[in-house]
Amino acid sequence: MGAMKKLVLSAAVAMTLSCAVVHAEGEFPTNGLTRVDVTSAVCNGWFRQASWNCKPLTIQAYVAAPEVQNKKAVVIVSHGSEGMSVLQRWYIDHLAKQGYYGIAINHWQPRGINKAQFGYAAASLGQGGNTMNMALDVMAVAKWVRDDTRFKGYKIGHLGESMGAAVGRELNREGFIANLAASALGYVGQPLDAYAAMYMGCMERSNRDRFLNKPMPLVNGTLDDETTLEQCQKWLPWFKSRGGVAELIAMPNEYHHFDSWYAMQYFGQPQNPRECANLVDPDKGTITDDKTGNSYPATTEGFAEHRKACMKYGITAGSRNQKPGNGFDLWTAFFDKHLPPSLTSASAATSARPMEPSDMTHEQRTGEILRELTGGKK
Repeated sequence: MGAMKKLVLSAAVAMTLSCAVVHAEGEFPTNGLTRVDVTSAVCNGWFRQASWNCKPLTIQAYVAAPEVQNKKAVVIVSHGSEGMSVLQRWYIDHLAKQGYYGIAINHWQPRGINKAQFGYAAASLGQGGNTMNMALDVMAVAKWVRDDTRFKGYKIGHLGESMGAAVGRELNREGFIANLAASALGYVGQPLDAYAAMYMGCMERSNRDRFLNKPMPLVNGTLDDETTLEQCQKWLPWFKSRGGVAELIAMPNEYHHFDSWYAMQYFGQPQNPRECANLVDPDKGTITDDKTGNSYPATTEGFAEHRKACMKYGITAGSRNQKPGNGFDLWTAFFDKHLPPSLTSASAATSARPMEPSDMTHEQRTGEILRELTGGKK
């Protein structure tokens, strides 16, 4: 990827925090990757209020170059609340095998966050551990790509898992992230071209939301007890009614983190925000809980108060086979459809890594989805 470059970016306070699980193993291996240092910022407070403030911060992004460069596209990857893990390495390695540049961002370590799911409000309040900060990190890395002449004309996608998936939704908010970047840094970021969301939490809405006409598949397990399929089924019509373009893809008999490196199991300690769905009304200055109807001030402190009231504990999560590939075929087909032009003919495309479906039901469903995403071609 060449020499390290620096650029300035900022971030903002998020109202969104989806989670993931804690696991001691599965560190992110950096061997064979190019590290890019990016001058960022940690922002706290409530945007356009007296509490709003940003401080400089250097973050790291890790680049996997394509094995065969046959596509003019880059995919930026965001981790979930557990931070960087081998899963993000699986993602970018798979992207490289398909002819893409894969770039994984370390959002947490530079902010001094270990596992955000042990304390969402605390991470958001003091350290910038929220989807707004993460989304602006993505915008800055995208700007770095666009400023590099080697990537002239390249399209840019985003792939996120769990809390990182919600970053795609924040990037999809029309004008919002651009306004934050313009306010904090003096530049207006361009939208990305496509967003893929793995087991995203569909809990946050704002009366002011308008969304870009950019495609975004939501891939959720039918048994996910944290970022539930039911939440997204309720949220999706609202998202579409405000300009968003999305499809909800159900993974049969799968829980949270179904594509991860650790075996499926129950974790009792992580916070679980499944009952924290809410509506933010910036004009009234309120955050209203969907379930209880209780309202909280639309401030950083009000956000923390709501989270304290709605938060549960414990989730079931993990993979059935602990191998790379579960669901990778879905987002690969999506990016293949929405991100190229190809540099060479379609016949020159790198072969995908073989998938190992957990059962015939998933295999049949995958075939149907692939045909839909590729316009009937398999």
